[in-house]
Formats: sequence, C-alpha cells, structure tokens
Amino acid sequence: METADLAEIKDKLQEGRPFSVGTPDGFFSITLRSCQPVIGTSIHAGHGTLDALISELALSEAERLYEEDPYTDQFIAQLPLSIVAHVSRYQGDLNRSPEKCIYDEAWGKQVWRNGVSAADQAQIKAYHQSYYELLDLVLGVINQQFNKSVLYDLHSYNYSRHQGVPPLFNIGTHHIDLKHYGDFLDSLLTRLADIEIPGMVNRSVFDELFVGKGYQAEFIKKKHPKTLCIPLEVKKVFMDEFSGDCNQEVMAGLKMQLDKIFAAYGELFIKQYVDIDSPGA
Repeated sequence: METADLAEIKDKLQEGRPFSVGTPDGFFSITLRSCQPVIGTSIHAGHGTLDALISELALSEAERLYEEDPYTDQFIAQLPLSIVAHVSRYQGDLNRSPEKCIYDEAWGKQVWRNGVSAADQAQIKAYHQSYYELLDLVLGVINQQFNKSVLYDLHSYNYSRHQGVPPLFNIGTHHIDLKHYGDFLDSLLTRLADIEIPGMVNRSVFDELFVGKGYQAEFIKKKHPKTLCIPLEVKKVFMDEFSGDCNQEVMAGLKMQLDKIFAAYGELFIKQYVDIDSPGA
C-alpha cells in the first residue's frame, strides 16, 4: 500500500479524489472513496504488535484476539471515508485516554510479564498520539469542507459472557447531543432493528451494555463538536468469538444490510444537517 504522512494526507483530502494510503509506520490506513462528510473508524480491528513490545506481553495471540474486534474494518469498507488501526488494543487502547491507554490488567488477565518500562510507555503513548493527530487532521479538513460530519465508531463485543439475549446492535449516547440528534438516532436504531440474520434474534438498543464513554467519542465531542460520533457495538454473531473464525455467510448478509443503512443515513445526515448548516446555504 502507498504511504503518506499527515501533510500528504491533508493534501489528498483537500483535493477530494479517491485514495487509499497507510501511514509510514504502518499503524493506520485511511481510504477516501468519495468526498462526503460520512466517516467510519475501526480502532480495535488491529491484531499487530509493536516489535519491541511483543516479547513483553503475557497474553497469547489467541487471548489477545478474543478481546479485539476482528473484521469490523469490513463494516466500514463502503463508507465514503474510513480509518482503520492495525495495532492490537493490547499495545495501546485508542479508546482510552492517553493516561489510561496502557493496560495493567484486562478482563481479569495480566497483560504484561514484568510491567512496562518508561521507554515502552513513551512508545505506546506516541502511538496513541499519532492516531489522534490523524483523526484531528481528518475531521478538521472534512468539517472545513462541509461544516458538519457523522462518524461511525465501529466496535464488536463477545456475547457468551452475557445472560439472556444480548443486543445485536448497541448505540452508546453518552457524548451525543440528543436534543439535536435524537430523532436521527431513533430512526437509525429502527433501521438497525430491521436487519435480519437467519436463526438469530435482533435486539437493537441504546446504552444497554455500552453507554458510549470511550475516549474517541469524548475527544470528538470536545475537539470537533460539529462531528456526530456514533459509538456502535455489534454482537459477534458473524464469527466464532473463541477461535476468531469468520462465518462468511453471516458476515456477507450482515454487511450487505449495514452497507445499505449506512448509505441511506449518510444521505439523510447530509440532507438534515449539512445542507442546512453549511456556509451559504
């Protein structure tokens, strides 16, 4: 894949022509398919590790994969603009603040063999900072062009640990202005609830298992208030959560339906918010 630094990515975004590049360090990739203010991120899809830190991890590769969000990058692969992280959340969680992005323990398991040295902490925090510099740049350019934007913050979750019938989709609203966007979200959730997967119950909810307090949503609300960030958790029905194997048939059906919804609600967001609020409208 072609690589580009922040200055080059900014130029490409401002030019508005389709492109797909990775950052020089290989940590992230960004793809522009069409020039619209509709964005998707998959910040927990990555399984890669920083070379200097891999030997320090106490968890096996399978244990790391279990709590990562594999395949979520596929759910945003048709959005006009997407950003994907390729490094494991265990090497620095991008959905936590810089101060808390390094796990000591996660889901009851020790993450590091002997803790994390000051030098390694600095490397992890630099990785974290590099993502938010990229996100800040992207949203700055898009909001300058369109005045407003919507970002789908895609995640997935393991459901076998939950009792009852866990939701297929969970939107977290903690950092969302519901007075402004409540009707849009209600309509979106209704459409998500219409998704059909053979043999599976679709419950789609707000704030049941996840309320949307992740750092990315917090960062966007504070730094880019003109961006509606929608934290969306998808139940891992499209894969075996223990082996990590993808069920291609379920994935294809789920992705096809999500693609249609994201396309329709991208158009609706632009009609309801961008056209009204854009300069000169």
